Amino acid sequence: NNELEKEITAETLIVKNSVLTNPTSLNSKFNFWVGSVSVGAFVDKTISLTIAENIGRVDATLIFSYRNYFTTSSGLSFEDKSIRMPMNEKIATSPLGNESLDWTMEGTTFFANLTNGIPSPSSVPFLSHRQIRNISLEFNVAGTELSTFMAASSPSTSVNQEKPKYTNITNGLGIFSSRTLMINLSAFNPDVDNQINVNNQTIRYLGSMNLGFCYGTTGVGFPVVPCVQLP
Repeated sequence: NNELEKEITAETLIVKNSVLTNPTSLNSKFNFWVGSVSVGAFVDKTISLTIAENIGRVDATLIFSYRNYFTTSSGLSFEDKSIRMPMNEKIATSPLGNESLDWTMEGTTFFANLTNGIPSPSSVPFLSHRQIRNISLEFNVAGTELSTFMAASSPSTSVNQEKPKYTNITNGLGIFSSRTLMINLSAFNPDVDNQINVNNQTIRYLGSMNLGFCYGTTGVGFPVVPCVQLP
């Protein structure tokens, strides 16, 4: 800064790559319902991430994807949609990594999000049917300096409203840190494999919710096609 005759410097450690440990593989299927549609129960799903070095906090989101198909006479192409389900933020206890952060998506919450987020079939003009796509996971990862800055800047929960000022910039203000976006996608491609990463019992229960989903013929792995498009 020539005007102040100061050199402003900062350095930060880069966040390393974390490992998703639950689901255990890209072929794992999500299960939020067990049993038949009439006699069954909701199932909670635990998501676990073993974080690497220099990570301060992680914000996780489960994303349910689906596709709208329209009547043939409408001339409309299909439309890909998704419902984002935030699972809150977890703070690491150490910058050394090798720590497991866990989230739980409750079965009741999962289906409630779909009910509240997906418009009724009658409200979507020319809708023929819907098809489930894959569920994916998204992790917003913040470095330790950014996490410390966020903690220092958060509203006070005590009578003392004085907040400490935190910066890792020499001769300056603000924060210099690292972050990354980690996205976990299924190994199944519905258009090629005729499979999705949602288990059959969950699919059947979703089909009972009157949201317009179609799954094709019932068989091993519950194929997602064919579905007859309305004229």
